[in-house]
Amino acid sequence: MNKENFDKIFYKDGACLFFDKSSDFKTLFNHKLRTRKFPYYKNILQFLEENKEISLFFTRDEATKPFQKIDEGFIINIDAYLDFCTTISTRTSGRLKAFLGQNISLKNATISDAEKDDFIKTNATGKNILDAFAKFDLQTQQEILTNLKSLYEPADANSVPRGAKAIEIVRQVLSSKGDKDEIFGLFKEHYPKLDQKILAYKLVQARKTALAEFKMSLSDPAKKERDYWYPFLEKNRWMFGLSYFVLLDDSRIDLQNTADYLFESEDGFIDIIEIKHPHVDFWQKDSSGSYSKYRDFLQPSNELKGAITQSINYIFQVEKKFNDSDWQREHSCQTPVKPTCMIILGRSDGWALEEKTSFRLLNDSLHGIEIITFDHLYKRAEKILSTLENES
Repeated sequence: MNKENFDKIFYKDGACLFFDKSSDFKTLFNHKLRTRKFPYYKNILQFLEENKEISLFFTRDEATKPFQKIDEGFIINIDAYLDFCTTISTRTSGRLKAFLGQNISLKNATISDAEKDDFIKTNATGKNILDAFAKFDLQTQQEILTNLKSLYEPADANSVPRGAKAIEIVRQVLSSKGDKDEIFGLFKEHYPKLDQKILAYKLVQARKTALAEFKMSLSDPAKKERDYWYPFLEKNRWMFGLSYFVLLDDSRIDLQNTADYLFESEDGFIDIIEIKHPHVDFWQKDSSGSYSKYRDFLQPSNELKGAITQSINYIFQVEKKFNDSDWQREHSCQTPVKPTCMIILGRSDGWALEEKTSFRLLNDSLHGIEIITFDHLYKRAEKILSTLENES
């Protein structure tokens, strides 16, 4: 494979993709103007962000279908990639599409045993291994420790230790760097999915860090919507839930209307998310700081009323694109049908029954719009992370 046969195209944050000079990408993407965007390209850029050592080369050469592993990374047949993403979006849920669309390597068959071993040796730490070992059933722990006896002699040679004592023995064994290759070999032999466990562990730890930052940032009114909350939540969009995992390429609805986020839902259609600020009033207050009520009912604040009006307009403008095939192609989405909008605004910690009741009634009165606070989003993210941690 000769790099000279590929054009190098740069994207944000220094990411770059390579395109075969002999392939007609302009016709495939139906580009009328010079642009670097094409369907599902953000999924690819996210993959590169997480795998900076890999290069991706795109071609329309039939001989490469669906893709080929090379030393630098992958040569991908762009037609096969686009067909795959389109097929997934119409046949299964957005969850599978989001996973497959952002993991180009896809199947373990593209990774050799030697590459897996290198990955484990590079990324595994004593803490990773001990965390995985602690979750083994007792029989598996016993099998591993029996093999480890040749490297470390336990106090009682006639019995295999269990529980905390077994983990302490493994900790001492791992401290012997000279036996590292043999130790990892034993773990691989008895636990072939160890590399997946390590990846899951790293993902959980990264999300715990993000959640801790979220909690700390909630108390900082200086963190602004555009400067902090937009990029933070875009990077950690897993917090919105699986229904909002595939971020569309362009959040512009038209020249006059740009939403914060346009997402592809699990059924392949478009939904909208509007981010406001956590430190704005959710309920209307009078000059004394008390709630301003109408016939004993709490009223939404002016900021929230404005956000609702804005969201209604966005839904209306997106629905107008029902027959606009150019807009749908540019946004890599299906025909927009009944889009919904989620508004995230204000805080709800410390709410009493009155606020909670009014909040419930307010959401029930809206059509196609859901309002949550930043505290609600935080609790949602906590539950998602807890589920991931339990499954891993």
